[in-house]
Amino acid sequence: MFAKNKKSLTVAALIAVLAVCFSFSPVRSFAGNLLTVFRVERMQTITVSPEDIAQLQEVFEKGAGGVDIGNLGRFEVAGGQEATRNVTPDSAQKAVDFPVRLPADLRGYKEPALSVSPETTVSITLDTAKANQLLRSLGSAQLLPEALNGRTFTVKIPRAVIAEYYPVKDDQPGGLFIAQSRSPELTVPEGVDMAALRDALLSIPALPENLRRQLAAVTDWQHTVLIPNIGGSSTEVAVNGTTGVYITPPDLPSGQPSGTGSLTGPQSGSREPDNETSALIWQNDGVIYCIAGPELSLEEALTAAKQMK
Repeated sequence: MFAKNKKSLTVAALIAVLAVCFSFSPVRSFAGNLLTVFRVERMQTITVSPEDIAQLQEVFEKGAGGVDIGNLGRFEVAGGQEATRNVTPDSAQKAVDFPVRLPADLRGYKEPALSVSPETTVSITLDTAKANQLLRSLGSAQLLPEALNGRTFTVKIPRAVIAEYYPVKDDQPGGLFIAQSRSPELTVPEGVDMAALRDALLSIPALPENLRRQLAAVTDWQHTVLIPNIGGSSTEVAVNGTTGVYITPPDLPSGQPSGTGSLTGPQSGSREPDNETSALIWQNDGVIYCIAGPELSLEEALTAAKQMK
């Protein structure tokens, strides 16, 4: 969304960190609570106004401009090679442990090309000195405890099945992308108090009051994943008996690029959604679904989703 603007990318990273830290809850533990796993169970939007973005940009320009988000710790990625393309429906089903659901009748589109993206694991080992440097630059007096230094958090992104639909008429623009995957998992080391991290983030003086109020008001934060609603770009909708989110290209302040960019990423194939991509995202029985396409209307998305019950 902000890939063409470095300052905006930094702000987007901060918003994403806030959303993650206020979004997951422990649903099980391993080996006597040595590890805690957090998973997505439901979705909710959080409004981010153009004024919020401008305020966060100003904070980074004045106080945190010299801090690189990527230098807050050691990041390691395992897996995540190119997707296996042009697989058969049977091979796609065997690659995942949930029923692959696709619309039975998408008029105007050819049969889909199927791909399977590999499982990817991202490990983040914190450097609290650098993290606290960032917090200080944001005016915060509440810092991360030294006990977190060198502790590793792991995010596992499971395999995904991606279906790419192209129009029957070759000269017709657009296309449709449907992705489905198990919920990503965040694994937290033993003894890490996520509630304390939440409080530390809420105490950052530079955090726009609009965001602070909304984050603090999420009473069921242990079970809710937050999706930024930037300038009215995201709307909560009912999808197949659950709550999903319909996302359109945000109306950003002047000078910032618009569009959601690629929702399928470089792994999914040679053709990707353009900068005017809209998407419908929902979760059901531990599986996250996404329907995306250029100028995809909510009605079209819901019609396709209904066929995926």
